[in-house]
This record gives sequence, C-alpha cells and structure tokens, in this order.
Amino acid sequence: MPSLSDLLVGYLDGLTGHLALAVYLLAVTDERAVWRRLKKLPPLLLSPLISVLLAAGLHTVPALEKSLYFINSFAILIMCTLWVQWAWRFGFWQSFAATCMAGIFQVADATLSMMVPIPFAAAIGLHLGISAAASLLLYKLQFGRWFRLLLDNKSSPWRIALLLFALEAAMEMFLQLAFGIQPRLLTFYYLLVLAMVILMAVLIVHLAQRFDTARKMQAQQDIITQQRLYEQDLEIIRREVRTFRHDYKNLLASLSEQAEKGELEKLRHTLSELDAGFDRRLGKKIQASTQIGNLQ
Repeated sequence: MPSLSDLLVGYLDGLTGHLALAVYLLAVTDERAVWRRLKKLPPLLLSPLISVLLAAGLHTVPALEKSLYFINSFAILIMCTLWVQWAWRFGFWQSFAATCMAGIFQVADATLSMMVPIPFAAAIGLHLGISAAASLLLYKLQFGRWFRLLLDNKSSPWRIALLLFALEAAMEMFLQLAFGIQPRLLTFYYLLVLAMVILMAVLIVHLAQRFDTARKMQAQQDIITQQRLYEQDLEIIRREVRTFRHDYKNLLASLSEQAEKGELEKLRHTLSELDAGFDRRLGKKIQASTQIGNLQ
C-alpha cells in the first residue's frame, strides 16, 4: 500500500500532467476564447485525485500490478474526454480524439522532462514550461486549425479517434520504456521521442489536408452538377416557350373573337385557362430553375 507521501507526490505529478494536457488542448483545438475554457478547469482537477485513489485501490490486487499504469492511464483518458465533452460541447468521439491528440504531446513532454536529473519541484516547472512553449509553437504553426478541420469530419469521427488513441498508446509505451534506457542511450532516446511526436503531428496535418482537398473536390462536383441541372431546365423552358408561343397566338385570336361577340363569361373562362396553363407548363419550371440557380 503506498504511503501518504507517495500519494501526495502522485497527486502533484498527476495534477501537473492534467494542467499540461489542458494547455495542449487549447492549442490543438485552436481555442481563441482561452479564458472561457480556463473557467471550466476546476472539475478537471478532480481527475488526478480520482486517479491516485484508483491506483491505491489497484495496488491491493497483485494480479493487476503489471497493468496498473495502463489501467490508470486509460481511466484518466476517459475522465479527460468527459471533461472536454462538457467544456467544448463536442461529441464523444470528437472529445476523445482531441484528448488523445493533446495526450500525445503531453506524454512526449513528460517523457522528455522526467528524465532530466533535477529535483521534483523543478521537474514540475520544466514540464509546465515545455508545455506552454510547445503550445505557443503549435499556435504559431496553425496546427490547431488543421486538427479542427479533421475533427469536424462528420463521416467517421470514430476512425480518427481510434487512430489517435493508438498513437497516444504508442507514446505511453515510449514513456514506460524510458525506465529501462541506459544512460549512454538517453540522447538517442530523446531524439527518437521528439522525432516520433513530430511525425505524428505531420501525419495529422497530412490527413487534414487530404480531407480538405476531398471536401473541395466534392464541392466543385456539386457545383458542376447544379450547373448541368440548371442548363437542362433552361433547355426545357426554351422548348416550352416555343410551343406556348404558337398556342398563345391561337388563344389571342380566340379571345379577340369572344370579345367582339361580347361573350364575357367565355372570355373570363379562357383567360383563367390561359393563366393556369402558363403556371402548369412554364411557371413551375421557371421557379424550379430559379431555385437551382440560387443554390450556394
């Protein structure tokens, strides 16, 4: 059973990780109303406390000792996802994807900062400092704009979420491997972690660009289809006008004859048929073509 001091250190470590995660969430979601999100931060701070209590409880089950870290990490991921869903008003899969993306950066940050031989308090400051600097860089590179574009893909949000979950799990494995790295290989390990997180970020931007290209191509195809429908309607109207012009001359002759004879009732009936015939043959087609032409 962990001691009280171990639980306190675990809570402070988890609290630092959650604060860093929140900073990365602001960056990957391209959040501009930062203060509005930060006002919703307090409920998130319950997660590290629950995590510490969960870890203490799992320590009493020897069979789960080897998988304790991964169970705890997954529980934290779900709790953070629920917080994002509440704070950002995202759907579950969108919240899960955003949390995993921020988690990738946060775990890489923790991996780099924890291996530096400095006191615990200084390590906390280093972790938060790296997260703030990296988040500003992500803002500068407009990473969040591309990620939000990918996040807004309504067709299959769960696929993006599961992909990011797999990448986040890979970063968690790198963090665990750090404890077995020989000191002479630490520099190479740092470079490998840094390269991995950069490649993951580039992959996300590439997927977002492909999605953006496909969306633009679909929009162009929709415009072409709209124009074809508009042209077809105009051709039908042109043919109807030609036919109606011939019938219109005959109707005028009939109206003139009825007017000369003083047949007002027949004249009204013929005019009514003329008006109804126009709406039936041309009016509705003109209205439909106008609506197609107004489509954006």
